[in-house]
Amino acid sequence: MGSRSTNVPTEPRSVSIEVLGQRFNVVSDAEEARVREVAALLNERIETVRERFRRAQPDRLALMAALNLAEELLEEKARGEQLRRKVRERSVRLLASIDAVSRDLDARLSTRAPDPLEEDTGEALGPDDGSTTPLPGS
Repeated sequence: MGSRSTNVPTEPRSVSIEVLGQRFNVVSDAEEARVREVAALLNERIETVRERFRRAQPDRLALMAALNLAEELLEEKARGEQLRRKVRERSVRLLASIDAVSRDLDARLSTRAPDPLEEDTGEALGPDDGSTTPLPGS
């Protein structure tokens, strides 16, 4: 049993679990609570299979439960891959749109007539240039 819940490797340890009423010791580097959670899920799935196949032998119940879980895992992997593909496609389209808007804005700014209020000519305008401004009515 591997550890998927943390990125920090831990020392493998023996954990006692119960499956189908039998005790097993498993060695895992996962947290003990996680190992017990996995065993509980397996027992839950075995009981679901047992409800449908009441006369099946315990090893058959465990096998069918494991196959059902494996099928669910494969379906989830496919959904995850499909989601990643959609995110990638949308990201590419968004980046292309951003690039197009940026190029359009650059083109508009480069062809626009300069605004004298935005341009720094180095000359002072108004009263600081040494000239006087006549007052109204004078």
